[in-house]
Amino acid sequence: MKNLDVIKNPKFLEFSGSQIGKGTPEITVIHYDCWTLRITLNFNRQDQPVYVNFDGICGFRVLDEGDLLEFWKSNQHLSGWLWQVEQGGCS
Repeated sequence: MKNLDVIKNPKFLEFSGSQIGKGTPEITVIHYDCWTLRITLNFNRQDQPVYVNFDGICGFRVLDEGDLLEFWKSNQHLSGWLWQVEQGGCS
């Protein structure tokens, strides 16, 4: 059960770039070309999309937020929309 405890008690920080968008984001495009992963987000209170780019990607996983949040304790949520998971959470 130790692994389940790690999943339910992740260590994460709000990523500094998560203050760019206004409102709730929706992922509209995920593009990966072996060098860069680009995620396009549309916000319900913003006309222009926000692009989140990741370089040097070895692999990535796409999950609906419900897939993660069902395991996390309710007091584990941070403000913002972009988090850096340092340990646990979805491993």
